[in-house]
Amino acid sequence: NTSVPSATHIEKPVGERASGDFIAALHDDPEHAIIATYPWTDHGTVDDVFPAAYKIALRDGRKVQLASAPVRGATFIADHNGVVRFAYSEGDSSTVYYRDSNEALWQQVVGADSGQTQFVPLMFDRSGASVYAECPGDAGRGGICRWNVASRKLEVLWSAHESNQAELVPTFDGLDAFAIRTTIGRPATVLLDKAAPEAGALIAMMKKFPGVDMRIVSASSDGKKVVFLASGDDDPGVFYLYDP
Repeated sequence: NTSVPSATHIEKPVGERASGDFIAALHDDPEHAIIATYPWTDHGTVDDVFPAAYKIALRDGRKVQLASAPVRGATFIADHNGVVRFAYSEGDSSTVYYRDSNEALWQQVVGADSGQTQFVPLMFDRSGASVYAECPGDAGRGGICRWNVASRKLEVLWSAHESNQAELVPTFDGLDAFAIRTTIGRPATVLLDKAAPEAGALIAMMKKFPGVDMRIVSASSDGKKVVFLASGDDDPGVFYLYDP
């Protein structure tokens, strides 16, 4: 018998000299993820190159390019559908670019002129209509804002008075944020959605352990299993499994 080599139009993965960075998981597609690659150069660092964003197959490493950065050393932000919609660069002069789809052109929304309010995108909300962002806040010392992609307006959610040490607390499924956690002096949590099941679980644990810093460190996407860390000034912490 004569064997006939099989033909295929599928490109095999090719090695490249580059650094990789994880952008986002695809919640409805566990076989793929969104990554960024920063090509290596003989002279310079990742801040000197134009990275690209790819959808990568986790089993065999095959990639499909989704975006090329409009600025050197950019960081990408994707929405929950895997669309790479932000590219930004921080430094002496921060720049932020936005687009509505993987096929649309980049538009500079921060850094083009002095009239644009400064912000750095963090994550999209569940609807994809707004993005949470670091911003100057009301006092100009830092804060967390929500930027509406249609109106391109910023809404201040939290403002720092002494330091901008704050982080978003994601929902169990990771598709939104339900609170802002601050670490200025005594740790505190500001609820964005008091009706969220995540808020109910957090409040229940705070009542059970009054005066203790309580934070969610891991959870199943349906919220049926939640791991909390309870800690304090003189207590490195104890992990608790919350099973409602």
